[in-house]
Amino acid sequence: MAALQWRTLPKLKTGSMTGLRLMSGPNAPPAPRIARQRILIYVEACIWPVSSGFHRRVWQIIDALESLHYEIHLVSNRWRPNSRGFWNSEATQHLADRGIRLYLAPFGVTSIDFWLTASKNIVLKRLRRECFISPSSSYYARPQLQRLWRQQLESGPWAAVLVNHALWHRLVRQARKRGIITIIDMHDLLADAYVALWQLNYGVHPPEEKVRKMFADELRCLDSAEIVLAINPVEGALVRPHLKAFVEDMPFCISEPAQARRDNAAADILVVGSSMEQNKRGLRQFMQGAWPKIRAARPDVRLTICGRVGEDLPPQPNVAIHLLVPDLSPYYRSTQIALLTSVAGPGIKIKTVEALAHGCCIIAHENSISGIPFRPGIHGEVMRDLAEAAPNVLKLLTSPELRFGYQAKALRLFREQFDIKIGQERLSTIMLRHCRESADSFDDRGN
Repeated sequence: MAALQWRTLPKLKTGSMTGLRLMSGPNAPPAPRIARQRILIYVEACIWPVSSGFHRRVWQIIDALESLHYEIHLVSNRWRPNSRGFWNSEATQHLADRGIRLYLAPFGVTSIDFWLTASKNIVLKRLRRECFISPSSSYYARPQLQRLWRQQLESGPWAAVLVNHALWHRLVRQARKRGIITIIDMHDLLADAYVALWQLNYGVHPPEEKVRKMFADELRCLDSAEIVLAINPVEGALVRPHLKAFVEDMPFCISEPAQARRDNAAADILVVGSSMEQNKRGLRQFMQGAWPKIRAARPDVRLTICGRVGEDLPPQPNVAIHLLVPDLSPYYRSTQIALLTSVAGPGIKIKTVEALAHGCCIIAHENSISGIPFRPGIHGEVMRDLAEAAPNVLKLLTSPELRFGYQAKALRLFREQFDIKIGQERLSTIMLRHCRESADSFDDRGN
């Protein structure tokens, strides 16, 4: 894991931002003043109920900020009803119940932003057949959104603003002009996402010149902010030498699930995943290459697949597919082996963190543990090709001592790296380090 690099922002002029003074003990600012510090966050679409890894990352940061007594304000888009990003009454009520304020910019069929985005989509993706749109593209320019964002900035003061991805650097620039601390959460490296998508679509690596241009463009957009949060230290180390922004490692963390007693396994092998092609491809490798050999050696072996990763598979003996699973914990707890099938893509694989949190015995494609200090033979087994996984599966099914050893070490790795308290402590340190102005100064301005 790359070592954390701690740096201090140059001292800003008084009144340029609001935040916390690095203090502890009896001299710490009182809680009521901290509670009045406000954070403005942009998310493109509805994030409740939680249905993706991206949603979980956003809520991780919101939960951590709330634990630090920040007041959260969200700016998003008013998607059309029944679309994937629509903020329905359940979602808005959830925010209201938590005291989170929501401001929506028009993004339906009657809005300018919608038609500008749609026309760019037709030109770039359908006519030019681009598989990935660069972050600086005018595709991400949203005049109505930017006007709403500007209005909210003017209603400050704000301790900081945060956006997800370099895609929304235009919002960051607006905030920075007003002297507000700006943060981009680098949920994953877009240049790596570009490579992964190209390989999945075309079966080959994109030309190096295209990758270099994409990376350079992403770096320029990331440098719009003063602070960049990297979801794993590998990606943080890649961008840190190229940026003036302060790059801080902010791991994806979740709460440890209740460790209920392990019953007799309801499945021998568990696969969990979304409908993304990189998940499906790894599962196809396994089903075509390894599964027939496993079944031949162990006709009674059972495979459970949770999520739309299995939506394209035909019915087969001893294979149970559940497309929608509200609670995955019982499945993680009752399996002998968790098989991680993501074969491409950047960021961090949230299903890997979930499997670690449940203390699973893991067999993973090497991409599924990218950015995680997962050591083959210590925390589980790692494969370059899941079509060749049959010997590993059969070995673990007949070796309970080896399985139990992997389970214990996987859970230990989770507690050391990805427990929610670690994430809260990291974000607390980051905010205290960079939001330099005191709560006293905040109150002195009469707000």
